[in-house]
Amino acid sequence: QREAEGGDPDLVNLYFNNALDYYKQGISKDPNDVMANYSVGALYYNKAALATKDLMVLGDDFSDEGVKKFDQKKAEIMEIFDTALPYFQKAESLDPNEMSVLIALTEIYAQKNDLEKSKIFKDRLDNVRNGGKNTSSYYSN
Repeated sequence: QREAEGGDPDLVNLYFNNALDYYKQGISKDPNDVMANYSVGALYYNKAALATKDLMVLGDDFSDEGVKKFDQKKAEIMEIFDTALPYFQKAESLDPNEMSVLIALTEIYAQKNDLEKSKIFKDRLDNVRNGGKNTSSYYSN
């Protein structure tokens, strides 16, 4: 992430791909490893979050070309969130009380304008934050 903030794009891709490979190796050894699934999702989530900074800049250009660039970047960001989502869903199916996973699901669904699901995961997150336990996962394992 530090490199992505104005660093070498080739190095950013190298770091991303190395981390992705590492975490996917973990998943291949144990598909039910909560943190490996979460970590792959987090890699993509963070990539999408960084891209939203570009989106904010593009949002200031109301020309036809500017709107087109904005829409393209928004679609790109949604694709990245869509790539992250199954990893978070799997992690939640394995541990419905992992706060990091619940935060990510809440945020992704909000970004996708699925406010109903975002609220479901916010409520599940609030339950855990308040000392409760989710007795079952939302996603089946």
